[in-house]
Amino acid sequence: EMVEACERALSAAEATDGALVHVDGDAFAACPSDSIDYAVMEKTTRAVVVPMDVGWNDVGSWSAVHDVSKHDAAGNSALGDVMMLECSNSHVHAQHRLVAVVGARDLVVVETEDAVLVTSRERSQDVKKIVEQLEARDRPEASGHRTQTLPWGSQRRLDTTPPASMWALTVAAGRRTPVEAHGAWDRRLVVVSGAGELQLGEGEPARPLRPGDSELLPSRTGYSLSASTEGPLELIAVDLPA
Repeated sequence: EMVEACERALSAAEATDGALVHVDGDAFAACPSDSIDYAVMEKTTRAVVVPMDVGWNDVGSWSAVHDVSKHDAAGNSALGDVMMLECSNSHVHAQHRLVAVVGARDLVVVETEDAVLVTSRERSQDVKKIVEQLEARDRPEASGHRTQTLPWGSQRRLDTTPPASMWALTVAAGRRTPVEAHGAWDRRLVVVSGAGELQLGEGEPARPLRPGDSELLPSRTGYSLSASTEGPLELIAVDLPA
C-alpha cells in the first residue's frame, strides 16, 4: 500500500528546475502511516540480525549534534559566524548573522532564519514542547519555514507590524504564478528587480512590470505574475486588511 501510494504521488508530481519535486499531496496523504518496525520487521520471516559495534548516535537532539561535532580545548562546538568568550561544553549554530556568546556553560544556541533557540544541553530534547506551544498558538513557525520554495519560485515572510504583513516574492525566470485572489486584504505590489507582467483577468491586457513599479490589488482581485525568460522577478508584497 505504501509503495503504491508513493508511486501515485510521484507520477502526478509537479517538477521544478533542479532536484525539487512537488509530489501530489492527496496521493501522498493517502499513504498509510506506519513505521518500518510494525510494517516490515514484525511481520517478515526473511530477516536476520547481525551484531555490529561501530558506535551509534541518531543525533536526535542539539546536544547530540554537539557530541558528534569537533570541539575546541574548552569542549565547545560551533558552526557559522560564531564568537565564544569564556564558554565551555556549549554548542552554537549560526546561519544568518554573527552570534556572540559569553560565559556560557553546557548551553545550546541555534540561530536560523525562522527563530532562535537557547536551551541547556540537558533540556535540548524539550524543544518539542516549544513546538507544541507554537502549534497551540497557531504560529506560522510550527508549520513551515519563513522562506517557502514553490513551483513558480519562492516567497519569504518578512518581519512585519500587525495588522500589516509583508512578503518578498521571487518569480523564477520564465515562470508564472497561479491565479489567486485575496478576499480578506488589499495587496500592494512593488517591483524590486527584474522584468515581467501582471495579469489581472482573462481577456485583460497584461501590464508590464519593471523595477520601481507599484500596483494596488484590492481584495478579491484575481491576478497572476510572470517573469521574463531573462531572469527572476523580485517583488515586495504588503498586505493590509480590506
